[in-house]
Amino acid sequence: MNRVTRLVMVGLIGLVLAGCASSTRPSASVSDHHWVLNELTTDSRLIITGDIGSSSCDSFEEVTVDEDETTVDIRVRVRSNGAEVCTADMRRMELTVDLAAPLGSRELTGCRPVEIAPGVTDPQGCRRIEPRLPR
Repeated sequence: MNRVTRLVMVGLIGLVLAGCASSTRPSASVSDHHWVLNELTTDSRLIITGDIGSSSCDSFEEVTVDEDETTVDIRVRVRSNGAEVCTADMRRMELTVDLAAPLGSRELTGCRPVEIAPGVTDPQGCRRIEPRLPR
């Protein structure tokens, strides 16, 4: 086998291996998902509903709350199993969030506010109270 033929063969094997590597199953990941405020039951307790996503691919991981003097940041974390094909159902999970201190006038963040027009988010942001879904 001459040198050119060997180089072509090595190149083809590399392409095949790269193609196989890129077609492997994606890995699992955890990411933030949308949530809405349903109720501020007390100054320090919120009821939120988190969007979970496909029942065959996504599962609730955790809620994280980071508070300081000016901001309360709530994150609904969802684990995706990395499957290529998932069901198209959307699940919502109601969650109770207890704050270390009253919400008061602190900014509530992390919900990904709803757009009331293209490119314009609701001025109430995460403080917008959405009615609960019927049970």
